[in-house]
Amino acid sequence: MHLLLIQPPNRNQVWAGVSGDYMNKGFHAFPPQQIMALSAYLKAHTQHRVTMLDCQKDQLDYDQIQRRIAEINPDIVGTTSNTHLIYDVHRVTQAAKALDPKLPVIMGGSHVWSYPLEAMALPEVDYAIRGDGERPLVQLLEALEQGGELGAIRGLLYRDEHGEIVRNPEQEPHKDLDGLPFPDREGLDLDGYYTAGMVGARCSTMVTSRGCPYDCPFCSTYTTYRHRSAANVADEFEHCQRLGITEIYFVDDTFNMPERRLRELADELLRRKTTVTWATKMTCAQLSYETLARARAAGLVRVHLGVEAGTPEGQLAIGKSTSELDHVRKVFGWCNQLGIKSAAYMMLGLPSERSAADIMRSAAFVEQIDPTFVIWALYSPYPDTKLWQDGAKLGLWRGDEWLKHMVAPTARPNLPVAWTEHIPQPEQERILKKLMFRFYTRPKRIVRLAGTIRSTAALRKTVRTGVTVLASTIRR
Repeated sequence: MHLLLIQPPNRNQVWAGVSGDYMNKGFHAFPPQQIMALSAYLKAHTQHRVTMLDCQKDQLDYDQIQRRIAEINPDIVGTTSNTHLIYDVHRVTQAAKALDPKLPVIMGGSHVWSYPLEAMALPEVDYAIRGDGERPLVQLLEALEQGGELGAIRGLLYRDEHGEIVRNPEQEPHKDLDGLPFPDREGLDLDGYYTAGMVGARCSTMVTSRGCPYDCPFCSTYTTYRHRSAANVADEFEHCQRLGITEIYFVDDTFNMPERRLRELADELLRRKTTVTWATKMTCAQLSYETLARARAAGLVRVHLGVEAGTPEGQLAIGKSTSELDHVRKVFGWCNQLGIKSAAYMMLGLPSERSAADIMRSAAFVEQIDPTFVIWALYSPYPDTKLWQDGAKLGLWRGDEWLKHMVAPTARPNLPVAWTEHIPQPEQERILKKLMFRFYTRPKRIVRLAGTIRSTAALRKTVRTGVTVLASTIRR
């Protein structure tokens, strides 16, 4: 069978705390890790033909997507999904069915994990896979090709002969991530992908774990945590190096959990003398100077750190210890000492912030830690989080807005994207614009960032990112 795996476009993504104006193609373009992983697994374990279509990198509109599906002419279509992109995912499934109503359509991804029945409520979706997709997808293709029993496939949702939705028992998550093949980078054009702040000429992303060990009230990440060995990750580094990739960005939810993972990887990369530089997301709580220095020697050039709040009250509001702020100061100081670019992720509009003055106290903390970059976002209520439930109890939103959107997606839904108990959303957006503009237009920041540029490619991407941020800030 010929399977087409699609990364849906992000033309109508619901604002998730950070406006799409700041996170569009001028800011970054990541390779589609989910469909690359599935493609690699299918090619390693089956004889099925696989084609991948990245609608985000190619900036395809819905008519273009339909034409591409027609040109590829697959036997079956699969699409990944997340809840904030459900309208775009829906348009992809509609495009496939418009070409051939009998063309089977499969949906996977985080949206199916959180809302499996709502995913199947979309009439164009024939099958949905909840959880790790590799094994169920192989079993589903075999069943469709050979007439096998669908009821035996764990993690699968489908419709029976009466049109009723059947939800099979849950599958066990992959425990041996080292046993999975590396993502199918050869199946895509590697040029054109980039990350904000990158220094290499050709970059890719990498995933070394699945899930997150934390359970933050504002986050909806899958919490069954598993990770790969340092040796296996280093093997993929060397594979990327052979493909001409010069920089890797780890997109794990939390890379340094536990801290020894980071230390072991740094030691392995140093032993192998790899030349690929890398960046990652980390938590300050699991980071020491010794480990950070070791990672710097092994090629770490940029670290993204979830600070979230710069006041003790803000830390308590999101379930963190107030003592963590002292360690956060140390971590950013270490980054500056070691020549590592740092990005601080900050939220405004927390339940503890009752005025603009409260938010500015958090902004003052950002100036103290002196990061290379800062990404401000509104404290945004994701639909399957404790934050969402708390807001519904307070009457900030009804509580069913997202469910209605999931089963009947629209391009411009009226969904809550900010905690408005104390500060109206327009005021929060005004403050966000002010903070972004003030941070990125200071001569000190511009000179400091210019001093880190080492290549024409890095200069080009830095200018593009800067223009995107400033133009979006002024426009907003």
